[in-house]
Amino acid sequence: MTVSDKSFTVQVVKAKSEPRRNARRLAETASPDPILDINGAPISPEWAGEFRGFFFGEGTLSAYYYNSTETPGIQHAAIQASIGLRSDDAATLQEFQRRLGGKLSLEKYRDGSDRTITRWRCGTAANCYRIALLLGGPRIPFVKSRQVALWKEAVQLKMAKGIAGSGRYAPEERKRLREIHDALLALRKWVAVTT
Repeated sequence: MTVSDKSFTVQVVKAKSEPRRNARRLAETASPDPILDINGAPISPEWAGEFRGFFFGEGTLSAYYYNSTETPGIQHAAIQASIGLRSDDAATLQEFQRRLGGKLSLEKYRDGSDRTITRWRCGTAANCYRIALLLGGPRIPFVKSRQVALWKEAVQLKMAKGIAGSGRYAPEERKRLREIHDALLALRKWVAVTT
């Protein structure tokens, strides 16, 4: 079975394991038209557009993998979408959490002051898939277009391993996740230098 919108495709294969059945169910229910929030309510095109605009201005996408400390030979893929704002703007991030899931955390500014940042992070495969669908579309700012394309590929790799995103990654999958991670870091540094 293949689920896709114009810019993002997830191939779901039949498997005996529960995570893969869950991934198949997710792919069947996470249809791009309409995109549903975590509560099952449809996300309006207006809300989706506002989220996209906000995320393209303030958001960060990351992808990497790490070795399991409990089971040798098992790797876990980690994908994450996040936004950090001054704590007085936390209401916006609370709305994202309410509709898209994830967690909120309070962090101190890196300059050593007492000021704080509220950060929204979303890292489950199901929620990242939903966010990937929201970030798709015909008009992606140039600066973010390559980041979104790379991140969507990482989401696909994780979805292929089931909702948990853990399993035995083939050497070429590990290599590709490393390349995606390095490319996302390089693009973030490029954006920081040019803006």
